Amino acid sequence: MGGGSALDSVDVAALHGFHDIFKQFIGYVESGEVPFDALLEMSLSFQNALRNRKHNVTDTDAVAKLNQMSAAWDLADIFFIRGDDISKQGGFVLPYLLKWVAKHYKAAETLRLSVLSSREGYEHHENYWSAIIHLACCGRMKEVSQMLQFHSEYPTDEFAKTPLRTMEELARRMPFYNKGTAIADFSQRWQFWKKHVVDRTKNIDDPSLLLLARLFQGEAQVFEELAASDFCLNWEELFVAKLLYTEPLVLLVNAGQAIDNIPEMTRVWDTRSHHAHNLLINIVNHEPLNTLDTATALFESLLFSSHFSFFLHQANWLSEDEMSLPMQLTLAFGKEIASTNTNLFHLAATYLSCCGPEGVEALHDVLLHVSVTTAKTACKLISVCKTHKLDDTARAICRQYASTLEGEARFSWLLKGCDYNTITSEVDDLLEAYHKEGMSALDVVKPFRQTTQCGRLAFAASYQHMLELREKKFFADSSTIIMRLLTASTTTPKWFWFHVLKDALPLLEHDEILFSAEETRALTQCLEEVMVSHSFDVREEEVANIRMALARNLARSIILDQR
Repeated sequence: MGGGSALDSVDVAALHGFHDIFKQFIGYVESGEVPFDALLEMSLSFQNALRNRKHNVTDTDAVAKLNQMSAAWDLADIFFIRGDDISKQGGFVLPYLLKWVAKHYKAAETLRLSVLSSREGYEHHENYWSAIIHLACCGRMKEVSQMLQFHSEYPTDEFAKTPLRTMEELARRMPFYNKGTAIADFSQRWQFWKKHVVDRTKNIDDPSLLLLARLFQGEAQVFEELAASDFCLNWEELFVAKLLYTEPLVLLVNAGQAIDNIPEMTRVWDTRSHHAHNLLINIVNHEPLNTLDTATALFESLLFSSHFSFFLHQANWLSEDEMSLPMQLTLAFGKEIASTNTNLFHLAATYLSCCGPEGVEALHDVLLHVSVTTAKTACKLISVCKTHKLDDTARAICRQYASTLEGEARFSWLLKGCDYNTITSEVDDLLEAYHKEGMSALDVVKPFRQTTQCGRLAFAASYQHMLELREKKFFADSSTIIMRLLTASTTTPKWFWFHVLKDALPLLEHDEILFSAEETRALTQCLEEVMVSHSFDVREEEVANIRMALARNLARSIILDQR
């Protein structure tokens, strides 16, 4: 199965319409077999999405591509999805094809309206006969009759028999098979009408009326002539016309044989649009894999094939060896979306996430390749990760975005990313900077006083708070924090104990006794651990000052306790 290239603007527009429907559809698929009514509803939803997107584009090429995609889907719906249901009702496919060609090929209506806009002298309009031929090929006999009546030479006397009147009557009285009609009754009326066509058009010599008569007769040569004419008929119109005038009761399973019986027409249209023509041929011939391959080649993406493959699977058109095909195409399509534009990651995620471990791995790679330059983008990515339970990916994205930030915002995103090693290292740098730059070096950690995720950050925030309280002369509160950091907390790095003791020095020497005898002994023990470890860069003079302050505070606190 071939792959697409990249999505163009048309594909992206259609994708936005398909995405939500696919999410609903894949929910049906994952829950088990999709009921037939739900399958039809989903198919119709995809068709409506294409039609709605078509109304929002103005570029001619874009409209043409959406038209092709819509026509292909609708035809595939008839032959692959509704096939069994049509067969149960007799299998006659022409009524569906007449609706299909009228819905998707608008040349007949466009030409008809252009003629009617002239208001007078209709038969002199350059599109008059072209409109009639197009309408006749699409089976719109009511409009054919009306157009012939608009001819200035059409007799007002209903008993007058002229070639123009004859052709108008034949058009008006052409029988059509409808659901519920008895086969024998229709066949009798059809043969009677065909005999009338042959008998009543023998003497027609007007070239335009004669061409219409030959079309009504289903003459083989006329279809080749029409294909090569200046009427610019679509191959699809001629295909339906061939069935309409030669095999009106053709069965759905035999429609492919009808195509095989018109090789000359096929060769004419192959040269004009090889892939478009072959796509419809493959659909009518019930060739699911060729249909998907040709659709990918025609639309130059996997948009159509990846979605429709699920319908082929649900409608039992794939063999046992081909059951994994929808997931393979969906995986490739998800990657195709991401390669087109990384900002479509939220759409790619829907497709990749339903493709098992390989899809999850691909989604992980897709999300990590998105350029994260704003918090909004980062939050969207994280939301996608949460939806699909990609916790490691979410943390990696947080770290990636944090690398573009500084200060408080950087720490916030590092916390979200659970990158505690980086936080610890950077907090240590801040603590070192504190002794050179003062309290301002720790301002960045102030918002994290309540954090419980990273011990080093929690310590730095608490320590900054202690310094702030000391600066504001809340000495008792400051001393309480120091005791907690040195004796009750496990977050205080031992390499920083000496710095804490140095900052406790003004509190130890304060006129008010802020540390009890027991607390002073605990601080003294901390100092001794610092000295015994020999792993701290300390100055003897500073050590002596702290020892002296601790001894004095101990003596004062003992005296206070004895009172």
